[in-house]
Amino acid sequence: MEPLTIVEPISLVILGTFLALMLRRGLRAQTPGPDARRRALQDIGLLAAGAFLGEETCIRLYDFYQYDAPWRLMALDVPLLVALIWPFVILSAREVAHALGLVNAKGRPHVLAVGFIVLYDACLVEPVAVRAGLWSWNEPGNFDVPFIGLLGWAFYAMAASALLDRLPAAWNRRVVLVVVAPLLTHAALLVTWWAAFRWGLRSPLHPEASTAASVALASSLTAIIFQWRKRKIAVDLDIMVPRMMAAALFFGLLFWRAGAVLPLIFYGLPFAGPYLMATRFRRAPAPSAPGSAQPA
Repeated sequence: MEPLTIVEPISLVILGTFLALMLRRGLRAQTPGPDARRRALQDIGLLAAGAFLGEETCIRLYDFYQYDAPWRLMALDVPLLVALIWPFVILSAREVAHALGLVNAKGRPHVLAVGFIVLYDACLVEPVAVRAGLWSWNEPGNFDVPFIGLLGWAFYAMAASALLDRLPAAWNRRVVLVVVAPLLTHAALLVTWWAAFRWGLRSPLHPEASTAASVALASSLTAIIFQWRKRKIAVDLDIMVPRMMAAALFFGLLFWRAGAVLPLIFYGLPFAGPYLMATRFRRAPAPSAPGSAQPA
């Protein structure tokens, strides 16, 4: 069975779940107001269009990667489903950052926190997706994924998130995001490539070293979030449900397609730790009404 046989329909279910939960509660990381839901839907369309433009131009200009599998719906060189997934990646990361208190002076999700969350997610998704044959890279890297490819995820997420917070809410003003976010991503990629990766840092680590790095990173984040949980900082389950569904899909691919590559399995498993620690699995109790009796 081809991976796309299950990846595409399950991804559509995940996107539908995310959209339904978003419309039910509104995006907490968005500016509150009567038009918040409508603006959130507009932002989803703009983020998807920007992601398509960014990916298509990266494929054409750099020839670093390609989508090899028989995706059902393609827009030039980019699967339409991939473009539709990008808003979920960015908006979900913004909500996680907001819930964990990783915000700027205006109370918006901090752009560096959003970039880090998306980079962390990419470190799991990319090796598993490449192993499953969903796409491939022409540049060497850990588990056949170059580090600059992972950074590309973070660069677009940071650019798009920053623009969401800085552009006026009007749709005709916000539409510049479609062009400006990919341009900022290209600029960051070119600077990073010519400042570092063109001259070195391209040799893949030994699989055991990559696994050790993932264990160290995930363990450190889990310990940090454990301390935050003591201060009642956590992410509500309705924010995490679509992310858990996506994680289950990729962990399923990890075991199904990894075959004898045990280092990839050992590398991938620790990534679940911080998210499990960050999730509030029980609904927070509602505040007591004034004058009501307090439990002893």
